[in-house]
Amino acid sequence: MLKASKILKQYVNSELGSTAPWQTEAEVNVKFDGGFFIRGFADRVDKFENGEIRIVDYKTREYSKEAHERYKRQLTLYMIAVRRGVLGEANCLNFARAYIAYMTPNSLELVEIEPDELNFETEANTIVNKIRTENRWEPQITDKCNMCSYAVLCNINKYEQKSAEEEEEYLFSEDSNIAFLK
Repeated sequence: MLKASKILKQYVNSELGSTAPWQTEAEVNVKFDGGFFIRGFADRVDKFENGEIRIVDYKTREYSKEAHERYKRQLTLYMIAVRRGVLGEANCLNFARAYIAYMTPNSLELVEIEPDELNFETEANTIVNKIRTENRWEPQITDKCNMCSYAVLCNINKYEQKSAEEEEEYLFSEDSNIAFLK
């Protein structure tokens, strides 16, 4: 509890804590050319007098280049939503910047994300096309299974006895926690 109160104190004493957000937990649903949607929730959206939009996602950890790179996809989705008028003002040209607020008991560091929208859309289309063309899917057991909310749907116990040869038949993306049959 002491750690949480120190993080809260860092937040309250920061620029973020001293200004009211325009939106919180802003739902984002973006439709892509393949006819599918990707949904997310932006923790905080600020709108400045000059019309600029600032998207902030909170993380209770220290900044690291590796972690920051992993969060890029999430914030890229929100930036795409802004550009398409889903997040921001409809019928307006919205200028936006996206940030991660790394909060620890000792600091709050606001670090900008440089989105890669083209790569995001390409990767999303590739994953969706793999899912759509897959005619057989079985889960791959990993150390993450015991923390997964979808383990019940996978019926993971049915697959626990697979041999190493059988497990090699699957491709697994750690970023998306999706297993694909080769």
